[in-house]
Amino acid sequence: MDETIAAPAAEPETSDRDLERSLLADLLASSRLYRTTEDYQALMAFVNKSPSPPDKPPTLREAVRAIAKLGGFIGRKSDGEPGVKVLWRGWIRLQDIVETWTLLHSHQDVGNA
Repeated sequence: MDETIAAPAAEPETSDRDLERSLLADLLASSRLYRTTEDYQALMAFVNKSPSPPDKPPTLREAVRAIAKLGGFIGRKSDGEPGVKVLWRGWIRLQDIVETWTLLHSHQDVGNA
């Protein structure tokens, strides 16, 4: 009995680096970034150095690049896409920025009870 074993179908080649980037982008997109208005407002106001944020949320690509910028990404044409390390550094910085933004923009009258 002659059996032929078929080779598995070739899967698209994806580098570990591409996979890490994709997973981190998915993580960022599915996390707090789009859950509150304050998150994207704080991010965009800080990155654009403007006291008034845009009215509508950034696209996913804009948000990822803005977070990467917080982590040290320069974004020149020859730089390619941001890596996992700068995205993670930017994400950590963003948490403090959002907390500060929230404190500065809260409308609570503290201490005058």
